[in-house]
Amino acid sequence: YRAFPGTLTITDSWQFYLDPYITYFTPSGLRHSLKSRIYMTNSDNSNSQSTKNETYYLEYAASKELTRIGQTHVSFGFVTNQSFVHAELYSSSGKSDNRMQNYALFAQFDKKFWDVLNLSLGFRGEYFQINDTENTVKPIVRAGANLKLAKVSFLRFSYGQGYRYPTITEKYISTSVGGITIFPNPELQPETSWNAEIGVKQGFNIDR
Repeated sequence: YRAFPGTLTITDSWQFYLDPYITYFTPSGLRHSLKSRIYMTNSDNSNSQSTKNETYYLEYAASKELTRIGQTHVSFGFVTNQSFVHAELYSSSGKSDNRMQNYALFAQFDKKFWDVLNLSLGFRGEYFQINDTENTVKPIVRAGANLKLAKVSFLRFSYGQGYRYPTITEKYISTSVGGITIFPNPELQPETSWNAEIGVKQGFNIDR
């Protein structure tokens, strides 16, 4: 088989990543977790479609059982993600060098009452920015409950919000492959969603 004229792309690429992480427990039972990533790619493509990318990710989380309050678990932390991209493919933004920043704070509380009711409440605040011209702040909430009605009977409920910010590629890519032209979409907006669920779980004992 021969590729259709203009559809063949020859690529010379390399990738590198490093994932340092550490978990530490204090004598009081506080758990610290630090995760990070350095990720780099360089794709030397034909047809003026070469790309260079650097991504730096850092996440810190802490959690602890609050015994004084009684069967209560709390966790909290922050995330930062920085991406730097150099590509002629994204020059519709006004330049070949583009940067995306993401910062987030999160916390979750879980509480058990009388061995029959579990409650969970979580919050996350997201901040996104592309280059120096566009930024968005978005709060996200999740909640859940599980009630024990009888020995093997449970009623549960959950609610969660979702959020996804468009990538640099989705907003600014401009290229053509063969007879297909890909246009940028700089006005593309973030996606939001929510999901709710209610359910009953019932166990049965049949012949032991």
